Amino acid sequence: MENGLQQDARFIREVYRKAAVTGMLSILSVNISVFVDGILVGQRVGADALAAINLSMPLFWVLSMVGGFFAAGTEIPAARAIGVGDARRRDAFFSTGLNASVLVSLALTALALAFRGPLMSFLCAEEAIRPYVSQYVTAALIGALPRIVIYIPFWFLRLDGKNRDVCVMMIGLATVNIALDVGFVYFLDMGLLGAGLA
Repeated sequence: MENGLQQDARFIREVYRKAAVTGMLSILSVNISVFVDGILVGQRVGADALAAINLSMPLFWVLSMVGGFFAAGTEIPAARAIGVGDARRRDAFFSTGLNASVLVSLALTALALAFRGPLMSFLCAEEAIRPYVSQYVTAALIGALPRIVIYIPFWFLRLDGKNRDVCVMMIGLATVNIALDVGFVYFLDMGLLGAGLA
């Protein structure tokens, strides 16, 4: 009995270590992308544009919260399904989370674009900076779908024990983001719109 408990403890420690490393690398890759956004925009567009990025952050937090909500809400019952060997039910929860994320992200995008004026006023009280905020937020809303939906494969890959795939996915996304930032902001001179689209 004691030997079995020790094996369980070792297994849990190993799984936790892998999941923790994956989580830290994923968060780091996202933060590096935001950091690079700030540097490029601050250097190329100016201090007001950099302020606009920071003022737009609540919108990104809302998009992340929505994505995390659907991912967690479907991943937990999917984990139970995996525990009892019900692969079909696990796949059903994955499809539910994915479909719900797509529908909600499209609805949020349409709603936010329809009420973009009041949203800009809420995010930014300074009229001089508001056009910059509008550019960045508009680009962020256009990209709301992938920003929300990405949480589903991120959580479900980890649930399947594919931590390495998660790392590759997040590092790849960060690399593409940085490359697009450089291309849009520096070479195409698209300013905040380019940074947001990237």
